[in-house]
Amino acid sequence: MPRAGRGGAGTRRSKQGVDPLGRASGQAIGPEFRLPSEQERRAIEDLRRLLEQRAADPGRSADERAYYQRLLKRF
Repeated sequence: MPRAGRGGAGTRRSKQGVDPLGRASGQAIGPEFRLPSEQERRAIEDLRRLLEQRAADPGRSADERAYYQRLLKRF
């Protein structure tokens, strides 16, 4: 029986188009990842601006401003 790491015949079995972890070749990030569309990017930017405005509004309570700051950390 061939031993791993010796480079003998049969030590490496690979499927065409699949990496050692079983992922399809050429999908380093993964199939579930996609870049946002231009429309989605604009909506995200608008939301970020709104959160920044509310976080800086002195008319809001300190607790509310702190909440908006916590939300902004995700951006």
